[in-house]
Amino acid sequence: MLVCCVWMLGCGDSGENWPTEDPPDVAGRYNVVPGGTTGCDGDPTWITGWAEGPLEIVGDPEDLSFEFTGMVFYGSVSGDRSYDFGGTGSWGANDLSVYNEGIFTLEDDRWLLDGNFDVIVYDPEFSTEDCTITGPVKAYQISR
Repeated sequence: MLVCCVWMLGCGDSGENWPTEDPPDVAGRYNVVPGGTTGCDGDPTWITGWAEGPLEIVGDPEDLSFEFTGMVFYGSVSGDRSYDFGGTGSWGANDLSVYNEGIFTLEDDRWLLDGNFDVIVYDPEFSTEDCTITGPVKAYQISR
């Protein structure tokens, strides 16, 4: 029985994605690449219009600002490399409620943000006066 337990401990993940004791320092400049979106009459610009391109992450792991062009959201990263951020902003003449969660991984000594957006768009032109658009996103760290 003891041999089986020791064998099980020696197998599996190399530890690269195991929780760390302290949250990682993910601050830096990133390039954001949103994926395909669903919702809001199939209009991806409710996310790509403001999120695609430069992103700067500033602060300590427990108190980060995610600074997109024209919008800033607040969040944190945990010791297991999971993160979330959210808040409100405006795009065009419409208000948005933004939430994003995912995980950071290391690739070639650079951080990769891999997550999903949930954005509520408040627009009186929609039949329900608001809609929700969702979509995956990746952001590649370009400098620290």
